[in-house]
Amino acid sequence: PISALVYDFSTIQITLLLGIFSPLIVALILVGVLRNSKKGSTNPKH
Repeated sequence: PISALVYDFSTIQITLLLGIFSPLIVALILVGVLRNSKKGSTNPKH
């Protein structure tokens, strides 16, 4: 039973980490895309 508890805890940790970090990663990607688009619009050379 101990190994099962450890396994459950590890899976819970992984799901929590994914639930916390995936929105942060998506937000960072969106910010980067927005910054790139702003740079492109303000920079006529590019």
